[in-house]
Amino acid sequence: MARVSKGTVTIRKALFLTLVGSCSALLDLYSASAFEPGQSPQTKAGTALGLSAAPLPSGLYMIESAFYYGFQVVGPGTAGASGTRGFAPEGAIDFLWIPGWTFLGAKYSALVALPIDAVSITKAPSVGFEGVSFVGAHNTFIQPVRLQWDLGNGLFVQAGSGIYVPTGTIKGPLGENNSGADYFTVQPHLVLSYVKDGWNLTSYLYYEHNTTNKRSGYTSGDIVHVDLTATKRFDKWTVGPVAYYVGQVTSDRPGARLDQALTTAIPVPGGFQGFNAGKFEGLAVGGLVGYEFETAALSIIATNEVFARASRGYSGTPFIEEIPFGNGVTSRGWTISGRLTHRIWAPSATLPQDTPSIRK
Repeated sequence: MARVSKGTVTIRKALFLTLVGSCSALLDLYSASAFEPGQSPQTKAGTALGLSAAPLPSGLYMIESAFYYGFQVVGPGTAGASGTRGFAPEGAIDFLWIPGWTFLGAKYSALVALPIDAVSITKAPSVGFEGVSFVGAHNTFIQPVRLQWDLGNGLFVQAGSGIYVPTGTIKGPLGENNSGADYFTVQPHLVLSYVKDGWNLTSYLYYEHNTTNKRSGYTSGDIVHVDLTATKRFDKWTVGPVAYYVGQVTSDRPGARLDQALTTAIPVPGGFQGFNAGKFEGLAVGGLVGYEFETAALSIIATNEVFARASRGYSGTPFIEEIPFGNGVTSRGWTISGRLTHRIWAPSATLPQDTPSIRK
């Protein structure tokens, strides 16, 4: 954690510096970010936009995704640093295996995702923040069970569960200085789709439950994601609106080692006891354009955050009445993402001949 001289900045600015500067990943990829300092929700909001519960043909697929998120810190409590900007590109390679098995009347599949994050935040000289930049591997996501039911008349349901395991690049005494996180995240999901006559109307619901961070002792609250897709295919082209909501639904649980780090960084009488970053939520709207090649499908998605809020944060000391998170500090911006899906192995036919559709 950064060490701040009490004579250099106010306590409020010092706290902002500590939480946003030293723990810069707090703003990584997300709108309102009332989350453990130095950490962020494991899944980028909007990751499932454009997908559906309709199963693909059997085979092994490689899915290459890229996100670019540009943001600006805004809101009360950021005086002197409200112009602070940043960007956070992210990439991932997923492997989706569809062996052709059925279970409980559903088509079975499994997925492994290998994401990489980068973060860069500009300087805020007025609060002594020198900026930050890093690149590292995010935690690996393993989804061993995905079941997809065809209910007929274009209706599909998908359910399953996965887990993020702490294999990423974890640096810093609290794990706050890079993309990895020293805890597990269990992520069940449920998908409802209408896929017929070129339409894809999908509600993709997924949930994050976090274990305790082994380095800080802090436990971030559970998060719900709802990704909505309403697209129409015209020959090889697909277009339509998309939207997502992300929100924290349970409270964080403080960590003693995080409190100690804050006390070291910002000396106050009695130290910090029970720091809690509060809860957050955000809403974004945008659009999707897709094109299907002979053996691959490409989707480009743009979303803009129209609402972002963080609230109910507790500083952990009576000498700071409310922390910036509880006062509406957010990062807002556009996300531009692309997804390329292509089958790299088919069970019984050559790829060019056996590609009835790889739309998702």
